[in-house]
Amino acid sequence: MSQRRLDSEASAATEQIANSCGVKVNANGCAEKRRCRDCLSASLAKEGLSGCYLDAMVGQCKSLNELNLTSAVTAQIQAAGSDQSAVWSILEDQRLYSSDNRKYCSTTDQACKVCEALANLPGYYPSTSQLKTITSDRKVCYGTNGCICASFCESDMWLQTAGDRCSKSNLPAFLTPSPQTDNLHAKFVTAITITLSVAAFLIISYVIYRRRKARRILDLNGPYHQPAFISESNRLQLPGWMEWQRQLRSGYKPVGNLDSLRRSRVDTATGSEGTSILPRSPSDSETSPPLANTAYSPPPAQAAPASPETEVHAHV
Repeated sequence: MSQRRLDSEASAATEQIANSCGVKVNANGCAEKRRCRDCLSASLAKEGLSGCYLDAMVGQCKSLNELNLTSAVTAQIQAAGSDQSAVWSILEDQRLYSSDNRKYCSTTDQACKVCEALANLPGYYPSTSQLKTITSDRKVCYGTNGCICASFCESDMWLQTAGDRCSKSNLPAFLTPSPQTDNLHAKFVTAITITLSVAAFLIISYVIYRRRKARRILDLNGPYHQPAFISESNRLQLPGWMEWQRQLRSGYKPVGNLDSLRRSRVDTATGSEGTSILPRSPSDSETSPPLANTAYSPPPAQAAPASPETEVHAHV
């Protein structure tokens, strides 16, 4: 087989793949899965393709010849007859969108941003105005001039299930997340960080407030007004207090005889001439009036001895 024949067969195979709805050949001659945006765009007409539709449930571009409908849906289409708009409406209820009737929204359209958030951010809940532009199953979002955006096509999972046959070096744009995905992820992480920071700040502030309040109450009431002292279980009941007093009295022992102790103290305090320097005992106070009630009387004056001159004058 000549080299020219091999090149001709390869070119024919590439042309056959390029002319399908589900596969696109890039500039390097590598076949890859057609993206949802390409499926519902004017590029299909440039490639000579028609009759393609997007299955938004699985994110695949297919040919209408491959359309597999249930008997109930087929009966509805047959009943619609030549009313083409009614046929498109029936197909769109099944999340099937024809390239002849719908266009895929641009990356800057708000519809794609909402669908991307629904697909990649767990717990994301759209606003009331956004809910009006989303299907009930949240699979498709409607944008400007009736364009659509599919949640599955905007998800990170689509890249994993695309099954491209091209090397990663040939498809840097295909494998690189879109700027709007990075922006949504950054906003989501920032919101979570701010929420956790505010919650931690409130918890720490509340703990500090409770500790300061408890310290102020303790300082105002004193140590014996603590909850440990105020508690009913820590109080000594009256029967217990009386028993405690009995034990104290029964355990008391006098040091010695009080009378003998008093006499020993009196003997010790008596001087050598027998004069006591201690106050009188209570028995002495009963027989004699207290010193405070006795009038002071000075001792009698003694006559001075006569001088010799006095005696001479007396004899004369």
